[in-house]
Amino acid sequence: MKKKDMSKLYLRVKKDILDMITDGRFSDNKLPPEDELARELGVSHSTVREALLVLTKDGVISKKHGKGSFVHQSALNARMRIDSILDFITLLEDGGYATRLAQSVYGFECASVEECQSLGVEEGKQLFTFERLFYANDKVAIRALIKIPKIYMQTFPSEDEDVMTSYEFVWKYCKEDLVQSILEFLPMTAGEKEESIFAIKKGSPMISWRELFYNIKDVPISYNQIYFNPDIMKLKMLRKW
Repeated sequence: MKKKDMSKLYLRVKKDILDMITDGRFSDNKLPPEDELARELGVSHSTVREALLVLTKDGVISKKHGKGSFVHQSALNARMRIDSILDFITLLEDGGYATRLAQSVYGFECASVEECQSLGVEEGKQLFTFERLFYANDKVAIRALIKIPKIYMQTFPSEDEDVMTSYEFVWKYCKEDLVQSILEFLPMTAGEKEESIFAIKKGSPMISWRELFYNIKDVPISYNQIYFNPDIMKLKMLRKW
């Protein structure tokens, strides 16, 4: 219980520091010393340090030995950052869009050769499948195809099941704890399907990615194909040096 409370505390301090940055409290884009921040925020030095570590990871600040911590407003101004936002609803909201989600009925299909190789299953094995469409201001922004080998499904959801994240879905129905995913970016051009779903011209250049979700034993559990509307999705990524 104490650990949970401390976790909430450093997240609160992180937000407080972000608010101070947004309000322009720091001159020359430089933070005051950690002990000074701790006194002002009424928390321990270690809590401030933990919050600053998260902000450093997010690219909001950089620490230079002997010189202090510096603010990067550019990181805060960057919208739709796929390195810091994991779910598509939040990604679209970060871009300023009103969002909603539509999900297809559940089904089964035989795994392709490529899917078998990626998932490590025998060719012809059945995959449990469904599709999600993520809307931005009533236009389809993202199409996601989710495929899970049937052999990993412990139970199956009903058609009126509440929509949940991939992590929640796999835990509930496969009893697998996902720990990470690997993305492969794939350039493509829109076909008839994309023309219809995204209301874009056939042949339009698009970004897609293939995402494999792994459990704690490094076994691929879920194979997701993601397609992005080029008129809406302006994806960004921060790379820390």
